[in-house]
Amino acid sequence: MNNNDYKLGFFIVNASLKRYLNVIFKSSKSALKNILFLKILSKKEGSLRKKSVEIDKAKNIKLEESATNTSVSLPEVRSEGRPIVFLHNSDSFYLKYSLAQAASSNPNSKIYLLGDEKNSHYDFVDHHNMQNYKIGAELFADKYIHRSTNSKNFELFCFQRWFILSEFLKKNNIEECFHLDSDVMLYGDITKISEIYKFCDFTLAKSLSGHSMFINKSKSIDMLTQFIMEVYSGKKPYEYDKILSHYYTIIKNGKLGGACDMTLLSRFYRQHEGLIGDTSIIYDGSLFDQHINTSQPGFEMESGIKKLIYKDGFYYGKHINTGDLVKFNSLHFQGRAKKLMENYLSSDAKSFIKV
Repeated sequence: MNNNDYKLGFFIVNASLKRYLNVIFKSSKSALKNILFLKILSKKEGSLRKKSVEIDKAKNIKLEESATNTSVSLPEVRSEGRPIVFLHNSDSFYLKYSLAQAASSNPNSKIYLLGDEKNSHYDFVDHHNMQNYKIGAELFADKYIHRSTNSKNFELFCFQRWFILSEFLKKNNIEECFHLDSDVMLYGDITKISEIYKFCDFTLAKSLSGHSMFINKSKSIDMLTQFIMEVYSGKKPYEYDKILSHYYTIIKNGKLGGACDMTLLSRFYRQHEGLIGDTSIIYDGSLFDQHINTSQPGFEMESGIKKLIYKDGFYYGKHINTGDLVKFNSLHFQGRAKKLMENYLSSDAKSFIKV
């Protein structure tokens, strides 16, 4: 091997070494960059993670503060009771007693009074002028034929009230309520008691009176008014002949009364018996009074009215057959008994009115 061969070999080795070292350097440089990049990325991720935790903590603190502030500022929530609806013309002396007693015994229930200008001054009820709900009532007035010894205006209004009530419920989107006559004193919590009658569309007393009526489906009152209208429009001649026969029987025997809304309610009850409850039947030791002037359904009497005792906000009567004391959720002061209503006003109810 000559000298030129050594030089050539050295040049090749030297060139190869340079390329090798250059590759190593580049790889090392790239690796170093990668290591530095990963360290920077890791540091940034740690910083971001720390900030995220801090943000979450801040959010949680704000949420906790918000929840705390909300719980403090919100007023006490009261459960909403079943609304109670009255219909009454004028400002009869006994109306205030019935309204006040209902408001006192059912503080969570909204009290509606469908009335006129004369009784619009009660500040604890939601007053509506019934003239705003009389379309169906006026249509019925054109069909009505008076068959009673009572005055025409009285009996006509007794019929018309169901049309007014139906229209009121529909316009105000009220599906469930408790209808109460203005000569009834209410003591029971009708929202709780309504659970007993949830199986039915509505209730009657003794299958013919609506003075203390649970209404669970407003559409059922539509059905009732349709039935009444059809009877007086000649579309149900059999039903009309039945009420006509009832009237002539009363006249023939010298009795008072005749064809009234209760006559039609009893006929409607017979056709829908399974869907209509009866509040005059004793359930779980209590009932709604048919009226205070009668012993029905089997109570002791005294001086022409039920013999009652007062205890813990309720009146109780002694059932003759069982000897049990039965609680009255309401008392019905029909006819001349209205003059007694003030005597049965609870002490809490007196705060609503001037007695």
